[in-house]
Amino acid sequence: MLIAIMGDTFDRVIEMKEQLASKERMDILADYVQIFPKGSKKKNELFLFSVKPLDNDEVGARDWTGKVAQIRKSIMIMRNEITGQFEKQTKQ
Repeated sequence: MLIAIMGDTFDRVIEMKEQLASKERMDILADYVQIFPKGSKKKNELFLFSVKPLDNDEVGARDWTGKVAQIRKSIMIMRNEITGQFEKQTKQ
């Protein structure tokens, strides 16, 4: 049981590694915003935006369910699609 919990936690961290690293970089840059002069506006000013996806499946940090739940969800989606296609074919 302990190995399964540790494996699941490791998978979550590895899956979120790139997103969390980008967020951490954005937080660091936000700390240094006060250093940059506000009065100097250039014609081709660059902006840095931080965005979060609306779909929880993409992020999944708070709703982590693990690999088994994700596989189960994928199977249910495919099952529903196949059932819908089968019903459509039988009606025709």
